[in-house]
Amino acid sequence: MNAMETLLLVQDRDTRILRLEREKRELPQRLGRIDEEVAAEVRHLEQNKEDYRHTESERKRLELEMQAAEEKIRRWQAQLFQIKTNEEYQALTHEIQEARTAASAIEDRLLDLMERLDQMKAEAGRTEAAIAEARARGESRKTELTERGARIAAELAKLAEERAGHARDVPADVLRLYERILQSKGDTALVAVVKGICQGCHLRVTPQMAMDALREDRTARCDNCGRLLYAADA
Repeated sequence: MNAMETLLLVQDRDTRILRLEREKRELPQRLGRIDEEVAAEVRHLEQNKEDYRHTESERKRLELEMQAAEEKIRRWQAQLFQIKTNEEYQALTHEIQEARTAASAIEDRLLDLMERLDQMKAEAGRTEAAIAEARARGESRKTELTERGARIAAELAKLAEERAGHARDVPADVLRLYERILQSKGDTALVAVVKGICQGCHLRVTPQMAMDALREDRTARCDNCGRLLYAADA
């Protein structure tokens, strides 16, 4: 196996290491997003319970209004027997009728509210289960990511060991050049030249450079992007 073939193995490990390290760096953010998503879902579900509590408070308020209206009607009806003039009797009768109309409206609202409360109570009961389920799903996803982090750490250790083993078989000057180019390019430092085209920048190299890529005693570099070259169509 020549230097470029061995260097391809080094680059393969480097590419996989870079990908895994990027995924590893993203894990805390992904864990944070899970917490945010669960919190948002719980807030939405908690709103159902808050709506139920608010509606229940409204029911109690209407019941008090209903009781006050009924007490007022009873009091005025008792006063009817004490009135001496026809004008006062008619005026109080009119007040009683308006109070009955208002009480009837309150009763209608109260009945409607109680029907809604029955539905909301059932929904509120389901909300508790839904919140528990949302939190359980979140914890499960976080556990999966944590386990993924452990697998990444183990795989990185294995790849680093393999990379070191292959790197020992590459001439030191070639390895240093490769690492310098890799740091500069950030993706690949060693690419194929196919039919005279560099597969890194996709531009044509000089015929001499294409010939150098075929030779094991030469280190060929693309005269456009500077990447190391190997001949894929030798």
